[in-house]
Amino acid sequence: MQLHIIVKGRVQGVCFRYNVKKVAESLGIDGWVKNISDGDVEALFEGSEIKLIEMLTFVNKGPFGSRVTKIKENWKDKENEFEDFRIKY
Repeated sequence: MQLHIIVKGRVQGVCFRYNVKKVAESLGIDGWVKNISDGDVEALFEGSEIKLIEMLTFVNKGPFGSRVTKIKENWKDKENEFEDFRIKY
């Protein structure tokens, strides 16, 4: 499965992308995460539904110093598009 998200709140300048990458790798999730020019963070995760739900739980809380106010979610049945997890610049 794939989960595409846009995360709103205080999510830039607080190591949000680094921590998302770290958690995604520990869960065996592939995909990417990047900052958006409007101050939000965008990510595309690929993995089992249960692992994506665990990832979403982490993203809702965010790392220390962040404050997530809203997450837009889009789920798809697509798979095997990625081979690892990366931070996009």
